[in-house]
Amino acid sequence: MKNIIDKISKMYDGDIKLYEPAETIPDMIPTELAEILKVSNGIMEILGNTLLKIGWIIYPCEMIVEQTEFFKNQCGIDGVVFADDGAGNPFYIKSNKMIYMYEYDYSDGEEVAVSNSLYEYFGRIYDEE
Repeated sequence: MKNIIDKISKMYDGDIKLYEPAETIPDMIPTELAEILKVSNGIMEILGNTLLKIGWIIYPCEMIVEQTEFFKNQCGIDGVVFADDGAGNPFYIKSNKMIYMYEYDYSDGEEVAVSNSLYEYFGRIYDEE
């Protein structure tokens, strides 16, 4: 999972904050996301060296559970919410035969497939080196 975290760091020009690994990870969290949380219980975008917090890139476990429950109850989302776009629209993983990541537009109730995996999503700007 370090590979995904490296991609996130590159995507945000290194302006990220990692946290202590999650002590326990709920069974509801998909494997790929759980592997990231075992390294850092959430990833925050920060402002340069200041550690001024901008927003979550990946929520910590507790927020994942809370936000998943909220969007499941409010919008009928069938997936695990792990982040948002900064405007309140969640990113979530739906599990069928493969993992898909969706973005949900809260204003119109539409979901849009974004990628097939977190690795693909965070690597979408940069080619594998």
